Amino acid sequence: MQKCTTQKCVMKKRTALLLALLCVFSLAACTKQDAPPEKQPTRAASYSGDSQTANENPTEPPADADDYGEPKEVGEGAAQFTFRVAGESEKAQYTVHTDAETVGEALLNVELVAGTVSMGSLMVTTVCGTALDYNEDGAYWAFYVNGEYAQTGVSETKIAPDTIYEFAYTKA
Repeated sequence: MQKCTTQKCVMKKRTALLLALLCVFSLAACTKQDAPPEKQPTRAASYSGDSQTANENPTEPPADADDYGEPKEVGEGAAQFTFRVAGESEKAQYTVHTDAETVGEALLNVELVAGTVSMGSLMVTTVCGTALDYNEDGAYWAFYVNGEYAQTGVSETKIAPDTIYEFAYTKA
């Protein structure tokens, strides 16, 4: 097997690993703060073609982005940011308090996301208990910053004041 040494090849591998990490981390449990443990979602999300919240274009945020309800307070720390989740059929909003430097680290610390880490990048596969498997049904968690498709991965995105971070169910 020939070793990958070109910049393009290395970037492709890193991108693939990042997507894999996103998928794995979103598999970890993300508990709803107001739901009893026996009612927390643990299912893997499935896609039905008639879903109105499925986002088939990852460069566009979900259409009804203002319908997240009251934010739930999670975590502890000096910094805070808004985190939104637009699932296939549910939406939620959190105010995350943290001392972490990156969004990925903060969301892992409060157990809102889960996945795998490879080469320092987090691949989110589970958000708030809903796991997506791109290889199974083409669905994944798209990461947005202030309503725009993120240009960096969640583990590379530094926490910034007055910024809204979001994961949205997306069907490829």
